[in-house]
Amino acid sequence: MSDIEESAKAVQEVSKVAGKTVDGVRDLASFIGKFVPTEEVAGIIRDRFQYFRYVGQIKLIQKAEAMWQQAGILTLKPIPLKLAIPYLEAAALEDDDSLQDKWAALLVNAANPAKSVDLSRSYIAILEEITPFEAALLDKIYGFPFDSIQHNGIWTAELPDRAIAGNEKEEEPAQVKDKNPSELVVLGLANLKRLGCIQTASTWGGGENFKRILPTVLGKHFVAACTM
Repeated sequence: MSDIEESAKAVQEVSKVAGKTVDGVRDLASFIGKFVPTEEVAGIIRDRFQYFRYVGQIKLIQKAEAMWQQAGILTLKPIPLKLAIPYLEAAALEDDDSLQDKWAALLVNAANPAKSVDLSRSYIAILEEITPFEAALLDKIYGFPFDSIQHNGIWTAELPDRAIAGNEKEEEPAQVKDKNPSELVVLGLANLKRLGCIQTASTWGGGENFKRILPTVLGKHFVAACTM
């Protein structure tokens, strides 16, 4: 049996174990039972939760296997169990296709001995807490070489369609003159700031200014880790 086949089998076995972990589901059923005192309702919730988690794990494994085969990765480095379990539990609940791709890419990059990507709890936490829209914002922001935007930043007025790189003089480009990002973009950027993926400048009064943002080292490495 090849290394890839052995690794695939190991991932499948771990996913089976994670799929049988129902302590959290029992807690949820117990909580709901306080309001709807029927064992049948709790049972339905538990069964459906386990089913969707199982389906999510299968999709994740299929995506990851396709990625590492397409990349021509011949050997895989092991993922520590203390990270593999929370990763599988979190990734299995993702139902958005674009974010599933990022979960799968994170696993493959972390298992690729040719890359210096480690599967960290911070990456898992960020992927759990961003929306597809916010992930798209990150892709736009970090579509530029990090060195070119590290100090000059990104103008956000035309996001999500495009990001505009800043300049050394910190002058507003003509495209964003007197324009501000939409409320939806601001809310997305606010969450990305909370997660440490971007930084914002402050207004004279000390408030947040989302018109121009700066990348972070964490954001840079997170996006790279989740991109094939």
